[in-house]
Amino acid sequence: MSQNVSNTDIWQTVYFGYATVMFLVLTVGFLGNVASLVILRYPGHRSKLINPLMINLAVVDLLIIVLVYPSMVATNLLVKPMRVNSLACVCSCFANGAAGITSTATLVAMSGVMYYAIRQSLPRPKIPSIQMNLIVIGTWLYGILLNLPPVIGWSRAVPSKAGFSCGPDWTSSDPSSIAYVIFLLVFGFFLPLVLIFTFHCLIYR
Repeated sequence: MSQNVSNTDIWQTVYFGYATVMFLVLTVGFLGNVASLVILRYPGHRSKLINPLMINLAVVDLLIIVLVYPSMVATNLLVKPMRVNSLACVCSCFANGAAGITSTATLVAMSGVMYYAIRQSLPRPKIPSIQMNLIVIGTWLYGILLNLPPVIGWSRAVPSKAGFSCGPDWTSSDPSSIAYVIFLLVFGFFLPLVLIFTFHCLIYR
C-alpha cells in the first residue's frame, strides 16, 4: 500500500513538474512573440521590406502556443493518449504540420524578398502592399494544402510514441501513405531547402 502511495506521489510530482515547465515555456514564448509583434509595428521597423514576413512568423508561433501546445499538455496531464485518425489526432496533425510548413514557406519568401531587394540596387527597395499580402497568404495556403491530405483521407494521422501529439504515418507500408510521405518531403522540405539555398547563393555570389 505504501509502495502504491509512494508511486502515486512520484507521478504527481513528475506531472506537476512537467506542467510547471511547460507553463513557463509557453508563457515565455507567448510574451516573446507578443513583444516581437509590438516591436515590429514600430515605425522604424514597419518600413523594412521583410517586416510583414517577420510578423507572419511571430503570428504562426503564437497560434502554435495558443492552439496546439495547450492540447498536448492537457493530453499529457490527463493521461489520455490520442488514437489513430481520431478527431483530436487529425486536428493535432493538421495544426502542427500546417504551422510548420507555413513557417518554412515564410523563410523561403524572406530569402526571395531579400534577393529581390538586392537585385533592385535601390536605397530603399519596395514591394507593393498587395503583392506582399499575397505572398503572406500564399505561405498559409501552402502550409494548409500540404497538410490537408490526411484530413480528407490520403494517408492518416497517427500518434507519436508518447501519444500526446499526432503527425503523418511515416512508417506505414501502405502505398498511399508512402506516396504522401514522399509528397510531403519533396514539397515541405527538399523544395524549400533548395529554394533557400538558391536564393542565398544568388545573394552572395
